Amino acid sequence: MAGNQVHYEVYLKKGPKAGWALVEALDDRKKALDMGKGLLEESEKYSVRVTKETFKADGDFLTITLFEQGYASDGKDEDEDKEVEIPCFKTSDLYSIHARATIAKALEGALSRWMITPSELMHSPEWVEKLELAGTELQHAVQKVSIIQSGERGDSVQKVVKKLNELVFAAIEQVHADGNRGVLGKSAKGDIVAFATKVAAKGDAGYRLRGAVAEDLKSVSGWSKKLAAALDMLSALPEDEAVRTLCLEAVDDFAAEILSSPAKTKDLFGPDGDLGDWLTLMIETFLGAAHNMETAPKGVRVLSGHFAKDRLPCTRTALGERILQELMHGVRLREADLRAEVKLVRKLASRIILGQGPHLSVDQIQEAFTRRSRRFVTPEAITEYGEDAQTPIERICLLFDMEENIVGTENRRALSGFIMPLVSAANTETYILELKESSVRKLQRVAQMQKRADESNFPPDQKRALKDAFDLLAVKVEERLGLLQAIERQPLTTAERTLALLRLVARGVLTEGECAMRAKRIAAKLMRDPAFMEGFVKGGANAGDPKAMLMELKSLMSATGLNRFGVADGAQGEKPKAKTVN
Repeated sequence: MAGNQVHYEVYLKKGPKAGWALVEALDDRKKALDMGKGLLEESEKYSVRVTKETFKADGDFLTITLFEQGYASDGKDEDEDKEVEIPCFKTSDLYSIHARATIAKALEGALSRWMITPSELMHSPEWVEKLELAGTELQHAVQKVSIIQSGERGDSVQKVVKKLNELVFAAIEQVHADGNRGVLGKSAKGDIVAFATKVAAKGDAGYRLRGAVAEDLKSVSGWSKKLAAALDMLSALPEDEAVRTLCLEAVDDFAAEILSSPAKTKDLFGPDGDLGDWLTLMIETFLGAAHNMETAPKGVRVLSGHFAKDRLPCTRTALGERILQELMHGVRLREADLRAEVKLVRKLASRIILGQGPHLSVDQIQEAFTRRSRRFVTPEAITEYGEDAQTPIERICLLFDMEENIVGTENRRALSGFIMPLVSAANTETYILELKESSVRKLQRVAQMQKRADESNFPPDQKRALKDAFDLLAVKVEERLGLLQAIERQPLTTAERTLALLRLVARGVLTEGECAMRAKRIAAKLMRDPAFMEGFVKGGANAGDPKAMLMELKSLMSATGLNRFGVADGAQGEKPKAKTVN
């Protein structure tokens, strides 16, 4: 049964009436405590709590408070009649990028059913009216936002609801009034360039143009068609820089909102395929690689062309965030083939890193792929990944393959924990001994696996532990095979036997560590034999050219670390013991 799993949670309370809000969950105790203490320094009104959460093997959670401190009072020490504050002070604030993102979350159900974006809703009297008639949907959205705001600021929920309702209803009235005045009219024949040219000099040109775009999109159904229709409005951009910018910014808002929701993935990127196919297409789109997207839907191809010209920054940022969200989501990229999914993750990482910059940072990319990789180093995933392996060696090599494709130091550390027991298992030693191969080939197999561990990206301590485990395995196998003793007893000259032993070390037949050291100790002993140099002078039945043998000896001594006295590093004094793996 698996052992207990532990993580640490940091909670923050902003103000005397606020509730505890989870800030972060961490695997490191010190980092969690440091974060909590750091938050206390930001405001004298904050309170912080750090807890240790242990998921026990029996399925229960055990919570222990490690640290709790703060200055926020739970008493009634604030003026009940004070004026509450909300992020948006006037109706125009509701049209900011952050406010529209909040509206998208609060009204997600209605917007998905009607297949419209927040900007379409907020620039259309018809959609606003439909929202008003949708029963309690708007009321519930206001309440959800108010609860969050009151928790962050310590204000009364009722007062925040009242304040926010006043702002929302004022905005609704404004949209209705602007619709009646013709401010939010439809552009002539869908030509937003001509419309933008007409209104460019007006103070509310951006608002008017977005209203025209919303009206033009009203008759378009389906997210893919809607994206294509919005981008078609930019097919003939004007030379005038101001009008050009006005058009690009207006369409950028709508396209960004279309790209922002996971619910739109299948419609936007094609009905066929799985999440892996869609993510591949998303990344190629983000990179502006239109040449790799011949079969992609029209809107996506056109969008990629705009990205290649460094246009539509909000849309590109939205797509980058979508890519990260999909990577961190729990849905499989390749539902029926975990090995293919692991390889795909590596491929996607190597592609998306080319797009790092203002729209997607390296840290964001690293975090997303680390979280995705975390799903591969669970007992269930490891079992599935190696279920077709027929031998212990094949299973170990498969996990080394996984290491090359996953991201994150802690994920690699976890993976090494699955490899170590396989190396130390009795059936691995038995399998190698029973192979229908020469003793040299058997030991070479172990040495090759040790080399993979050495060339891997495992954390240094885990890499060292794996190398030691393979060395111990090689020592056990060699002891059963008796290869070194057999060479030492061969009816050859001392020089020939010395060369044979050193060749095993230099050619990577023996693992680094105790196994290679045993061969070097025997070689060092032979080199101190008075008959050693006679082999280079007199030769023997199987001896080669003495001069060539001497040159080879010098080369092998240099390669294996033997000095001119025939003493290997670590060969002097007491004979080292074989290392063990805990």
